[in-house]
Amino acid sequence: MNISKRKQGILAIICTIAMIVTSITVYNPREVKADPSATVEGKQYSATVKDRGEWAGFDCQGIFDSARIHFAWGIDVDSNTITASIGETKLKVDGKSARGMYIPLSEVTSLEAGSYDIVINATTVASESAEAKEISATATLKIEVPEETTTRDPSVVVWKNIVGGTGYSYNDNTTVQVVSVQQPEFASEQGIYMTVPGTIESISINGVDSEKYALQGGGAVVYLSGLVKGENTINIKYAGGEATVIIKNENETIYTVSIDGTEKQYKEGATITVPADGQGYYDVTKKLAYAPGTELTVNENMTLKSIKLSVTMTSGASIRLAAPTGLRFQTTVKSGNGIAADEILNSTTVTTGTLITTLDLYEANGKTLTKDSKYNFLDIANNGWFNDGAKTETGKFCGSIIKIQSKNYGRAYIAVGYATIKYSDGSSKTVCADVTENNAKSIAYVAGKVKDSEKFSSYSSDQQNIIMNYINGKEISK
Repeated sequence: MNISKRKQGILAIICTIAMIVTSITVYNPREVKADPSATVEGKQYSATVKDRGEWAGFDCQGIFDSARIHFAWGIDVDSNTITASIGETKLKVDGKSARGMYIPLSEVTSLEAGSYDIVINATTVASESAEAKEISATATLKIEVPEETTTRDPSVVVWKNIVGGTGYSYNDNTTVQVVSVQQPEFASEQGIYMTVPGTIESISINGVDSEKYALQGGGAVVYLSGLVKGENTINIKYAGGEATVIIKNENETIYTVSIDGTEKQYKEGATITVPADGQGYYDVTKKLAYAPGTELTVNENMTLKSIKLSVTMTSGASIRLAAPTGLRFQTTVKSGNGIAADEILNSTTVTTGTLITTLDLYEANGKTLTKDSKYNFLDIANNGWFNDGAKTETGKFCGSIIKIQSKNYGRAYIAVGYATIKYSDGSSKTVCADVTENNAKSIAYVAGKVKDSEKFSSYSSDQQNIIMNYINGKEISK
């Protein structure tokens, strides 16, 4: 069969593409492994950071697959400007990106045993706040001929001091690379920078999931404020594995106290005083309330939030139709400042209730009604949240005056809802709703409003009779 030259050309291109595609090898990323060192043809290679200069977060991540020396950093650079060299010799740089690259190990396998400085240069990416500039960092490449060694006894603990952190050391029987005490740009406070072979997923300190760290890829800064014990076990979960390192803190134990989001560090045993205003402070961990001005001894990390309860009355009143019937008032208590109502109102920290008295007594006593009032009133403790038939709403409840005599059907009653905060020292504070005479109602008046409403026709005959008896002044025995 004869094929035209044009068709022959097209066929050649297709065959070439097929050859390229079939020659591509897909690597499973789970098989990629980084090691602090690699031994190739009898020589051991390792690389560590010598000088970061102004290069924030610059780190050597190890040697991957005994073939590539990987580097990463915490700021964006122009990948086209990245260069690496040993003395006057330029090294090949591959896998370049804004935040990392690698040098093929084959670039240095011809070197003799010894220590070499790899100088890496790049230009930062300009931003609104900073112009582009040249930066440089230096890594130390060590090439050694390993001698015959014996297996280390894991029971022998060797503590190594951590660079830049007086009083901090680590047990070197670990796969975690502990670098130094520092505060790179991605960290909010000073800590110990350490790396693992893969992208970090989570960190726990002393067996507890912690927030005392900052991450960037395979590197993390574990904050010094989180190392509150003499020996702190740090467990790091990362893509492809898990690693543990023990950090010894021989300094005075320091704890962090957060009050409404403002953190301060204190020595163990220090005394602090919570602010003396407001409704007090809630200990998020211990689920306790502290009275304003309370003195506390610091012997652990603490998170305190100011208590902000608001108490309001639903306008008007309603008829309680369930036996015993009566006049019902509704109160709503809400919790602010990030303290969930379900948490603080469903604990023993806060109790709620309703104060009810007659309007004439209220007016004769300075138009004030509190738990400390010296005239007659009812104090009805709340024992459950209001359910509208579809759901129960935490913080909403009712208080009723029941078995009202017929001679008092036309007498106006007024109610004040309250929430009482019980503090750890046994004292308490009651927050009451604002209320006015306009909220005072008689049961006859409310019954009349119900009678005139569209909802009245949906009531049972017994319920309608109760409402009509209140309107007509007939005594109700139930």
